[in-house]
Amino acid sequence: MLDEAMALVIAGELDAYFTGIVYCAVISACLELNDLGRAAEWSDASRPWYEALPPNSPFPGMCRVNRAEVASLRGALPEAEAEARGAVTQLLEVDPGLAAPAFHQLGEILRRSGDHGGAEQAFIRALELGVDPQPGLALLRMRQGKPDAAMTALRLTLTAEHQPARRARLLGALTEIAVATGAIDEARSAVDELWTLTDDAIPAFEATIAGAAGRVQLADGDSAEALASLRRAVTIWQELRLPYETAHTRIAFAEAAAG
Repeated sequence: MLDEAMALVIAGELDAYFTGIVYCAVISACLELNDLGRAAEWSDASRPWYEALPPNSPFPGMCRVNRAEVASLRGALPEAEAEARGAVTQLLEVDPGLAAPAFHQLGEILRRSGDHGGAEQAFIRALELGVDPQPGLALLRMRQGKPDAAMTALRLTLTAEHQPARRARLLGALTEIAVATGAIDEARSAVDELWTLTDDAIPAFEATIAGAAGRVQLADGDSAEALASLRRAVTIWQELRLPYETAHTRIAFAEAAAG
């Protein structure tokens, strides 16, 4: 159905406004499911369209946010940062409120790059403009040695988030931080909810569940089960060609192997 909607756009059957709405909706849906191949394909297809729009249109900046996320997931962090900064500049000029997702994405890219100070500034700016930058900000707080702040932020965000894909990301991060801080019961509850919340037939969801379960199993001292779960998560992230997620899960796998 997503591809059918995009076929109408490519055929030029919609006006500029609805073309932009469909482009953003389809690419965002693909990114929610980590369908990187389809997201990249439609993101590339949108470029000639949005580059021909007038400078006061919000769509070029919004499309650049999607391009930044695609590049980040591919592991092309310099390209991703350039796209995110370009989106921030364009959207601030059109409507500052629309720049919140661009700041959020910039924060994610800088966090993955190891620029914790830059990531914090971008996340705070996104928050000021109305977007809650979780779970990235909580993961950053954990790296900064602030586990209590990380857990509190995730708990608050989870009380208001009901969209399954986004809630799954939050629960995956919560599991990781809870295990690291010794809150094993809370981590187990998060994994239990993940099993009921997500469809493990979707590869990204299956990898999230397997990674979270593996971390809890390792905390419980069951290295054999943890290795099996984490190996499955690593395999799926590799198949999805998501290098950051693959590497991050490999660290947990190595800890299970050493244990």
